[in-house]
Parts: sequence; C-alpha cells; structure tokens
Amino acid sequence: MKTNIARFLFLLLVGFLYSTQICFAEESVIPLDRRPDLVSDYTLPPPTADQVPKFIPVSGPWRMVSMTKNYRVWKAPIPVRPRSLFFRSAPQDMAVFRREAADQKWSRSKKLSHVMRPDAKARSNTWTFSSHALFVRKAADEGPPKEWEYSFRYTKGTQREKDLRGGDAKVERPKDQIFRSVQIEDQTRYGLYLPAPASVSFKVTVPTDAVFRSQLVLVPPEAADPIEKSDGSLLRIIVEQNGSSNEIQAVKPSLVKYKNIRIDLAEYAGQEVTIKFQTEAMGTTDYDYVFLANPTIYVPQKTPKRIVMIFIDTLRADEMSIYGYERSTTPNIDKWAQGARVFTQARSVAPWTLPSARTMLSGHKPERWGTVPTIQKTFAEHGWANAFMAGNIYLSSAFDLADDWGEHRCINWPIAEVQIARANHFLQENEDRPVFMMLHLMDMHLPYTEPLAYRKHFAGDRPKAFANDAFNRSAVVNQVKKDPENDDLKQYVRDRYDNNLKYIDDVLIDFLQQFDDNDTVAIFSDHGEEFWDHDGFEHGHTFYDELLRVPMIIRSPNLSPGTIDAPVSLLDLAPTMAKDAGVPFPGVEGLALQDASEQALTDRPQAFGRVLYGDDGWSSLYQGQKYITRSGKEEVYNLHTDPAESKDVSMEEDNKARGRIALQDALGSLVVEGFRLVLNRKKSPSDAEVKITFPQGIEHYWQGSDPTNKGRHKLQAKNYDEDHPIQIVSRWYRMQSKTREVFIVPKGSLTEALNELQMVFKVRTKEDVAEPQFEQWPALEEGTTDSLYKAIIGNREAYLNYAVMPLPLENGTKINAFNSEVAEELKQLGYVDD
Repeated sequence: MKTNIARFLFLLLVGFLYSTQICFAEESVIPLDRRPDLVSDYTLPPPTADQVPKFIPVSGPWRMVSMTKNYRVWKAPIPVRPRSLFFRSAPQDMAVFRREAADQKWSRSKKLSHVMRPDAKARSNTWTFSSHALFVRKAADEGPPKEWEYSFRYTKGTQREKDLRGGDAKVERPKDQIFRSVQIEDQTRYGLYLPAPASVSFKVTVPTDAVFRSQLVLVPPEAADPIEKSDGSLLRIIVEQNGSSNEIQAVKPSLVKYKNIRIDLAEYAGQEVTIKFQTEAMGTTDYDYVFLANPTIYVPQKTPKRIVMIFIDTLRADEMSIYGYERSTTPNIDKWAQGARVFTQARSVAPWTLPSARTMLSGHKPERWGTVPTIQKTFAEHGWANAFMAGNIYLSSAFDLADDWGEHRCINWPIAEVQIARANHFLQENEDRPVFMMLHLMDMHLPYTEPLAYRKHFAGDRPKAFANDAFNRSAVVNQVKKDPENDDLKQYVRDRYDNNLKYIDDVLIDFLQQFDDNDTVAIFSDHGEEFWDHDGFEHGHTFYDELLRVPMIIRSPNLSPGTIDAPVSLLDLAPTMAKDAGVPFPGVEGLALQDASEQALTDRPQAFGRVLYGDDGWSSLYQGQKYITRSGKEEVYNLHTDPAESKDVSMEEDNKARGRIALQDALGSLVVEGFRLVLNRKKSPSDAEVKITFPQGIEHYWQGSDPTNKGRHKLQAKNYDEDHPIQIVSRWYRMQSKTREVFIVPKGSLTEALNELQMVFKVRTKEDVAEPQFEQWPALEEGTTDSLYKAIIGNREAYLNYAVMPLPLENGTKINAFNSEVAEELKQLGYVDD
C-alpha cells in the first residue's frame, strides 16, 4: 500500500515538473500580436471613417507621358491601392470622373471609359491605370489637367481606408482591433496596428536571455488624394516596472518599407514588467498609420526546428519519375526522397487550387474554412515564425489565404527561383527561431513558362498551331477541337509541362539540402493536370485520378523512410505537421500520419468534389473503389484492377450502393435520390423559367455550385403553407455563360412524384408544358441518364432527369472562385474563361 502511495506521489511530482517544463518552454517565446489576453491597457484615436469621401480627388502632380495627333496622355499617382496585377480591364467598382468646373458636383460629372492601350484607336476622355499610376487621355488642345478636374471612385479602396480609420462605428474600438493584418503591395503581415496617437501595454514575465523582435512600417493610405501623406510619426517602446518607466527605443517608421527592430531584454530576465508600445504624431495625425509586424519576445536558439511545406501547384503524381514515370523528370527529388516517407496513394479533395489549399491548411473540408482554426494560426500562437510564399491568385488575400500568416507574399506566375530566394531570405531572417513555412511553386501551371534553357529539354519545335510559346487553356482547347487526332500537338503540350518539372527539380535541390534530420519537409500538390486521359485538358473539371492523385513525400524525424501504398489525403497534412512540431491541433478531420496505421487509412472513406468547371458532382474512394455521381450519372471504377479508370463497373453487384455509403460517411451528409433540373447552355437574350409542381410536397431543394459566378440564377419554392412547398420556381437570367443546376428531392417515392408532377417552361411570353419522355418510368437502379421530362422553346431546352447527390453540407460556406477586384488575374490564368 505504502509503495503504491509513494509511486503515485512520485508520478504526480513528475507530472507537475513536466507540465511546468512545458509551461516554461511555451513562455520562452511570447508572440505579443497573438496574445490579446496579456494586454493590460490600450488607447486608440477616435474613428474618422466618416471623413473618407466617396470620390477621391486627384490633384496631381500631372506629367505628360505620350502624345498623338489627337490627344495627350497625362500621368499622376493613383489615389488608391488596387490589388490588381493586370490592368487590361478595371475592377467593377473602379471608375474615373471628370468635371468641367471646380464647383460641379462629382455625382454630375462625366464618367470616363476605361481603355487599356494608349494607341491610335484610343480616344480622349478615357483612362487606364497601373499599380501606382493613373493615366488619362485629353484632347490635344485642352492642356494639362487641372487640380480639381479628376476624381477616382473605388468602393473597395474607400472601405479599406475607412477600416484604417477605425471603421464605421462611432464608438471607440475594442482592443482586438489592434490585432490585425495589413497588406502593402504583395506582402501581408500580421501584427499590432497603432494609428497615432495610440498605445498598447502587455504585462509579461521576460524569459532569461530573451530578445524582442519586430518590423515597423508606416502604412500608406488605401484611398486618399496622392498629394496628401503623413508628415511623420514616432513609436516609443517603454518598459514599466514598480512605478518606474524606461524608454528602451524610439523609432520613426518609414512609409511602405519595413524597419527591423531587435532589442536585448537581458536586464529584465525573469522579471514581470509591462511593455508599452506608444505612437505619437510628429505633426498632424493625418495618415499616421503605424504598424508593428510580428512583435515577439523569444529566446534565440542555435538549432531551431523548421517545418517546411513545399506546395508544387498542378503536379500530378505519375509525372514524377519517383512514381514510375518513364522520363527522368525528378532525379534530384528522387534521391532526396530516399530518406523520406513516400505516399503512393495521396489524393486531393478537389481538382483545383482554392478548396485544396483550404483543406491542407485546416485539416478540414474546405467548406469549413473560416469556422475552424488554421494550422498557420496555431503555429503562430505557439511562437513559431511563419510565412507563406505564394504564386497563385487563389492563394492571395483576395480569397482569404493570407489570413493568420505572420508573413504572406503573393505574386502571379513567379518562377521557382524567385520563390526559393524569398523562402531563403525568410529562413535567414529567422535563423534563431522555429519556422513554419509554406513555399508555393507555380511553374507546373499553365501557361508553362519554363526558362529558355529548359524549353527543349523534353519538347521539340513549337507546332505552328500555337502563335507563341506561352499558350493558355483556350489556345490549347481550341486547337485540339480543330484537330482532335493530332497526337503531336497533345504531346508537345505535355512535353512543355515536363520541362517545367525538370526545371523545378534542378533548382529545388539546393533548397532541400539545407535541412537536417531535425527538420520536417513535405512535398505535395493541390491537384494534377489532365492530358486527354478522359478526353479533357487542364484541371478543375473531373474526378479522375490524373487530377485527384497527387504526390506526397514527407521527410521527418518521426516518419521512417519507405513507401506507403495506403490511401492518404490532403486532410492529413496539417495534423501531421502539427504532430511533428509538438503543437496541439485537435478536432480536425484529417489524421496525423505518424500515428495512423495502414489499416486505418485503408478503412477510411474519402470524398472529392467542388469542381470549378461544368456540372456539380461528387466522388468517393473506399478500399480501392472510386465512385462518381455527376450530371445525373453514376460511375464506379476498381482502381486495383483498372487504375486508368477506363471501365465503368457501376452496374456490377452493389458497387453504386457502396460508393454512395462511402460518400455519405466521408462527407457527413446524407446522399439522396432525386431529380436534377437543367437548362441547356445556349446564351439567350431572354430570361428562362421553369415551374415544377409536386402535389405531395418537397423534402429538399438546392442550387448546384457555381464557383465562378457565371450563372445568375434565382430559385424559390412556393408553398401551400410553410411546411408543404409544392412548386419549385427556377429562373435563369439572360446572357449567362453557365446555367446552374437545380436538385429536388420530393416527398414520397420518385415514381409517384413523376406521375403527378407538372413542369412548365417559359421563355419571354412563350410557354411549353413538358411532356414525359417514357411511357413507363425507368428505375433509378437502371442508371438512365435520359431526360424524364423535356421542354423546348426556340434554342432553349429544359429537362428533368434522375440524380443522386449529397445534401448541401450543414454549416458549410460556399467556395467562391470569383472576386471582381482580381478578375483580370483570373482571366489571365484561364480560370474565368467562357
């Protein structure tokens, strides 16, 4: 008995010491910008958002930059900070106005047309812009612009300016408004926003041998007359203790350019102090937007751990020689991976970037983004320096992918060497701290822009069908449509893709070799690329493995080298990285691969969906069986015997039923049988409407997905009463390039519903009552994809057929793939492509 008590007390003591050690270890780094709980006091200036005008004046200075016989082009600093990287068109809410007199109201002034190219076809009273300049064209005899003549309207810019000025609220902002991200050019950082005059104080116990580190900047206005600017401000860093106050540094921030701050805190080691950050105006308080990025107290380490996620966009697994490709595309990675765990059956959750990236950073379905913690936020809260070097507009702040990162940089189409240089710079700046970093390489994505030295590594001469080397999705698709049997054309496209992979392999190896056995490095992709494997090209549109199966190679001290054939998912990346770092990341849907057995991975169903192009659909994988439900059709493939997915075995045994159950289990959403209402995709100058009456009522109804917002559509149910909707009304608006599907689950049996429903199709004033297409309804199990009801008016066709789909995910957010502010970038990447 005494022995047991002694053992219990000993274990209790060990547990206490262990927990204390963990506590001490955690407090050896204090990320102040992630610790609002440590704030003891703060002050903020009153909001001035109501002073931001709707029309931003452009006073100049103006400079003539070119001329023609008929007009002159004048240039001035742009009064807003656009997020655009391409300028062929202006965002929807951006406009330039010109007035004839200084006292004329802007609302009655002339709105100018945007014209990109200043050539002979351009006319006066037009404008264009760049990231830093506004260009207007005036008639040759009108002279230079007057300081009151032009104004700029940009709703997003003025809203961001209001946010910098305290928002629309008329009351003092809470302290949490201090903790935020700020974007300057292509860089977003997290930290403390202290518009002068402001202050924030933290009560902390300073660790032994600690230093304070941060970066200081003066944030430029988001919307202001370019002639206006801050006349200077000052940041004071003060240590308060036992009634005394000691200013340890005073720094004047520079506009746009960050200043590094590093302070030795040795004299306060082990002491509880209050650290105060106080900003002051050096003249007026106008535009004194002071920002302190990543303010952290930490103990420098000689050999800190580094966790690096290398995200190679658009890389299909079977194009790498390590996965059996006949070409030696990745010899350097192959050799490096001899010390890594290679997963041969890794898959994404979607065939395009945005949903896949949200999953890899959250460990959850992408629909949960914004409602669950991100891995970067978790690492930051535990004191890790973290950064994301991104190169795809879908990974930018426009789509919330800059959220929670200490440093996030995003430019479109960077070559791998640029991204690697940025990553190395961040590692060097944080060589004495643990680092969590995502490095994104864009080279595998269209338009395949490998350096000239690699242009003919695998590819021959460019086919005459392509006007230049930088072809986009439309160019490839159109040429293949003209000559579908031209295998040389298709092979050239694939050869160019392989060129880029060889380039990445060559330039990445030096970066990989700097990490030691204490570090964790993962190489993976968001999706693959289709080269007519199933008659399609590029990505975003199918659920076959050329798009879903991705490389996943992890070199970690906690994963023994070797090959694993069990199926894994991008869901597993975040929990695996957190496990390696010893950072808690509970409640995720993915699995930490250090702990997951091959049997557990094999027994777990996976779900895929969220297409970018085409009809809505979903897919599942369970024990080697791939199930797909889309366009009113179900398919099943046995990947063990048919990895190319060439033989549909949906009619054999209970394959469809197993696939439905796997999809339901993986999504956590009921898979139901019902109807799919579709309108053909002929553009029409008129709206089209379908009314379907179900006398027995409707159980569920919803719109199919439309990530690119190309199909403006209205869906409603008209009711006998609130609990018994009997009529679905679906309206597709005119001149849309996509027609959204509608899914309907009636009450009772589908056959009874078919016998009783009435479907009326209307275009303008013409109506057509849809007729049944079968004398006897086929059973859903027969797999028919034919129309059950059909109606035609002119070139518009509406039809109803069977469908099997999961119900929309509860508490899920829609994946919106369109942002008008970066519409031109989406067009250039081929994402917005009619």
